[in-house]
Amino acid sequence: MRITISPLPACFLCCAEHLRGSDEGIGRLISAPGGRLREEFSVQPRTDKRPAPWLAEAMDADPRAVRRLAVALYDCHRVAVAPYWRRIDQHLQGEVARRGRLMVQGGVGKLLNSLRPMAVWNPPVLEIPDYRPLTHPEADFHTSGRGLVLAPSVFCGPIPQLFTSPQAESVLMVYPALNNPVDAAALWAPPADTRRGDAPVPPALSALLGRARALVLCVIADHPACTTTQLAQRARISPASASEHATTLRSAGLTTLTRERKAALHTLTHLGLTLLNTNGSAPPSA
Repeated sequence: MRITISPLPACFLCCAEHLRGSDEGIGRLISAPGGRLREEFSVQPRTDKRPAPWLAEAMDADPRAVRRLAVALYDCHRVAVAPYWRRIDQHLQGEVARRGRLMVQGGVGKLLNSLRPMAVWNPPVLEIPDYRPLTHPEADFHTSGRGLVLAPSVFCGPIPQLFTSPQAESVLMVYPALNNPVDAAALWAPPADTRRGDAPVPPALSALLGRARALVLCVIADHPACTTTQLAQRARISPASASEHATTLRSAGLTTLTRERKAALHTLTHLGLTLLNTNGSAPPSA
């Protein structure tokens, strides 16, 4: 069995393909055909209530309804997820690393055995107690030679869920990555700095660079390889201001600009990382 461990992005479409985050997920939502949207909505628990008329129109790919849904999802993500994303990402990356070490040490068997009690490995069957399928009619699920992607999620309920499609090359198993109430409380604690952006700005760094420019540097550190538009959104400043501050930081050697296809991406340099470390606000270096 081929197994991949990958954190599940906080995006709308729950698919096995890797997404870079909510921006790309919402982009796929806007461009998705109606059949795919209806398929994704069917993942939600069945209910006797009929969806709102505009939501039903979104399922049929009505452009105005889809845009309305995209705006609602973006606003929800900005308020409910973005302020906590640095902690969420660190927690998920730690979970992926832990499970990956188990697979390196003891193979697939040790990895799958570590999923108890939410999943029980009885070779060649992986059993999920109390499993209730959301997207397929039968409780028995056959991978049919496809790989299995294990995706930890902080938004998953207590029972793992399986997702795939006839065209997919793998089966996605989303499982809960938060089982400890202490970890959950720490993850969802109020952000250290809720006034602007999602990156706390050290006073010394703010005094050195100015608050806005220091905030831009911290956002680039927290979100490597972000575009100027993403930088502006996360720092809650205009794109013109974000571009100006990023240019100044790049001229000082604190950040650099790389190209990926048509996108220009901002990343931290070693000098920028050193400056943040000196001021006590940098993510761990690789």
